[in-house]
Amino acid sequence: PLTVYAVPIHDSPALGPPHAKVTVVMAMEFACPYCRRAFSTMDDLRQRYGRDVRIVYKNLIVHPQHATVPAVAACAAHRQKKWRAYADLLWTKAFDVRDFSQANMLNLAHEAGLNERRFDVDLHATGPRSCEAEVQRDRDLYAALRVQATPTFFINGRHLAGAQPIEAFAAVVD
Repeated sequence: PLTVYAVPIHDSPALGPPHAKVTVVMAMEFACPYCRRAFSTMDDLRQRYGRDVRIVYKNLIVHPQHATVPAVAACAAHRQKKWRAYADLLWTKAFDVRDFSQANMLNLAHEAGLNERRFDVDLHATGPRSCEAEVQRDRDLYAALRVQATPTFFINGRHLAGAQPIEAFAAVVD
């Protein structure tokens, strides 16, 4: 509990100011029911602390058969600066109905107002700068930190595991 981890955030999706007093890094996947609950808790945390908190979202794929496609799709949406809008659609129109197909990802891109051609290119690209590679870099990061479950959080580098109530986060933030 006293260990402070250095968790690089690079260009990961983030909500809140870059120089907030507290940065929460959330290891998550869009196929995880506990992540679904914790996603709302992160919104509550931002409401409670306002500009003092920034939430950074990073992929940790635990269920690759379901979570890989939406993780890559969310990366493609992030490249168009619409990660949050797309993430909200992923929860309500992919996770809630258990449809993680590429066809559904494209439908959600349309609904989020993304450039669909660019989205499709990013969704299917390969190579070191692709979304697929970015998702793999997040996996490698969490493997190095020995994190194997979602959701997992690092609050200014302090580890907190599981979908905790907001009070558990507040105790670390305070």
